[in-house]
Amino acid sequence: MKQVKKYIIFTDLDGTLLDHDTYSWDAAKTALKKIKDKQIPLIFNTSKTLDEIKNLQEKIGINGPFVAENGGVIAFKEDFAKDRKNIKKIGEHYCFFLGKEIHFILDALHDIRQRTGLKFKGFHDMDTKEIAKLCNFSEEEAKISAQRTCSEPLIWLDDEIKVGEFIHILTQYGLRLTKGGRFYHVMGDNDKGRAVRWLMHTYSQLFPMENFQSIGLGDGENDRRMLNTVDYAIVIPSFDKQIKVFPDNPNKSVAKFPGPKGWNQSLMEILKY
Repeated sequence: MKQVKKYIIFTDLDGTLLDHDTYSWDAAKTALKKIKDKQIPLIFNTSKTLDEIKNLQEKIGINGPFVAENGGVIAFKEDFAKDRKNIKKIGEHYCFFLGKEIHFILDALHDIRQRTGLKFKGFHDMDTKEIAKLCNFSEEEAKISAQRTCSEPLIWLDDEIKVGEFIHILTQYGLRLTKGGRFYHVMGDNDKGRAVRWLMHTYSQLFPMENFQSIGLGDGENDRRMLNTVDYAIVIPSFDKQIKVFPDNPNKSVAKFPGPKGWNQSLMEILKY
């Protein structure tokens, strides 16, 4: 029996599906409707937290697996979790962790700061008002954003030349640093690409008669591994129209516009057939 070709879309959020300044997705509504009509899985693959993504899914009107905190945790409903080991229930979601848990990361950052004197400030060093101001959030949104499970966003307060030293020290703790649209993120050896591979493997097991092709969209350096993993990579220019990630994927293209407008245009080109 011939396999049916079907897309699975993995997308970053801030600066990609969501406008960098307003967090609006209005410019992407045409493609979002087509994705929904065609019943294409749309998987958020982002640095945001579990609750942030859950809230956004409800607002946009989608329901399915998603990836939080730069590939640190994959969340899904019970029917997607059949026969899966190492699953932890958090709220209404079943979660598979690929990353180091937050208490380990915070202990390591405290130790590094004490040993080296390097200057940085993480979300756990800030109150909700400061996070809200940095992210243009309400205080309630900032509170949810600070509820990390396996990553710590931070702002770098030292000389940029010392970032390399920081990266080297993090490796001694089994941690790494990646750069998102707004912040650096400290995390384990997880990344968005590993999460894509895990989900694609799971989809192929659950639906063996379907020939899944993956599409990835992102705008930042922390999207590189996702864009190198998918079958088709779409780079979204930053809000200032600069290209900030250059994936090695031979099947890559660059959107004509930043944010949700470019997201919409690129996907409509692919999904028009």
